[in-house]
Amino acid sequence: MVLDFVKGYIKYTCNYFIMFKEKSLAKLCLRASNDIFNVLPPNICQCLQCKGTYSTESRQLARLLTKAGCSREYVGQVIQAVCRSAGINVKGKMSQRTVSRAILEGGIAAKIQLGYEVTQAMGFTVSGDGTKNKHVDYEGKHINVAVPSYSNNDDSTVHHHNCLIGINSSADQSAEAGAQEWKDQIGDFLEVYVNSPFSKRSGAFARLVDILAKLLGMNTDHCTKEKKIARLIGDEKFAAMQVLLGEQVLSEKSTDEEAAIFEKARAEMIEQAGGLEAWTALSEIECADLTEAMVKDVLISVGETEYGTLSKEEQRSLDLFIWVGCGCHKDLNTVKGGNVAMMAWWLENDIEGPILLANKDNAAVLQRIQSEADVTPIEQRAIDATSRGGIKAASIAGAIFNNKDDKKGQQDIYKFWFEAQGILLEFPDTTTQDLALIVMLQQFLFNIKQNSLNSLNLFAIGRRNIL
Repeated sequence: MVLDFVKGYIKYTCNYFIMFKEKSLAKLCLRASNDIFNVLPPNICQCLQCKGTYSTESRQLARLLTKAGCSREYVGQVIQAVCRSAGINVKGKMSQRTVSRAILEGGIAAKIQLGYEVTQAMGFTVSGDGTKNKHVDYEGKHINVAVPSYSNNDDSTVHHHNCLIGINSSADQSAEAGAQEWKDQIGDFLEVYVNSPFSKRSGAFARLVDILAKLLGMNTDHCTKEKKIARLIGDEKFAAMQVLLGEQVLSEKSTDEEAAIFEKARAEMIEQAGGLEAWTALSEIECADLTEAMVKDVLISVGETEYGTLSKEEQRSLDLFIWVGCGCHKDLNTVKGGNVAMMAWWLENDIEGPILLANKDNAAVLQRIQSEADVTPIEQRAIDATSRGGIKAASIAGAIFNNKDDKKGQQDIYKFWFEAQGILLEFPDTTTQDLALIVMLQQFLFNIKQNSLNSLNLFAIGRRNIL
């Protein structure tokens, strides 16, 4: 019985990886199960720990099981059950806290790897999007970078990887705060990498300014806030490029010339602070902040001068930064714009158009209208608040056939009916960006109307229950 359970769980794990296109992990899991059940001899004693510490393979196995959906509390039991069914006695049971620490360890290793890959890359792009859950905003951020294959010692072959930086929530939803969050999260994994033993052994050194100068583009949606964040990040990239140019120019100058430039800038800084007496009255932290800003301004000024001497091709390669918007929003805007234009055409050509699709409250008000010439303000408000046309019809269909609340709607009846017809079909979620598929939904609903009276009956029943 335990063996059947373990085999079923391994099969579930393989299907889980295949569903998310992790074919390599699915093959690894399947190969491991074959080794356990077919190759290893019985009655083997295996210890997960080495000198009191869980081995690297054990911690990796814990992360693999949690990624497949196994609870942290039962990871130790699953490992023992799998090995016991194959005739292997396991010494030591991994606790929930140990599994949690193994996951944190994997997160740190991922930051180190990401920091290494970004510092070694010629350039990279970033992308991000947000959502809300219970009125709390969450932002997800990714980095797209070309990395080596890591197989067969072949570093010449590179693959483009989309790596998750993190998911965060911020109370400040301004564009300036959003741009600072990008810098903070990039600086976070870069700091972990720079301070790691791996970085110290390889002698690698990287700063945030070096990474920002490699940024080549950003992908967001089309809202005003994200556009402004992209502009601010582009400005940061351009400033980082000027700082690097300034450092390059100053490194080619003599020590006396470099000292003269900074001495002049320091004198101007002290004068702007209110003179030498006011400067000496400042705290060490304030002096350090002003000095850091002064050095940055000098580097940007020198770099800007050097940038002006470059050719157009060299300038373009240095300040290249491309913002790309989400195509789904463009599709949605196209559908919305077409719907507004069509409704305006009805009015311009004195065409009544489709019927009003009112909710319960507005329907009760509209039924009391006796004459269109004598409409009360309340009745006019109900008319203005009521929509019509294909978008409204598809939105109602989405509320019936795929309601966001599982306790409402007719989504199960909808699926059962199509399954009886030999079709596995789920209605699109019209509460999200799937509304951009409204044209296809209209054609789909038209086909239902032409070919199935039963679906129309379900639609009528659901509409009475929802609205």
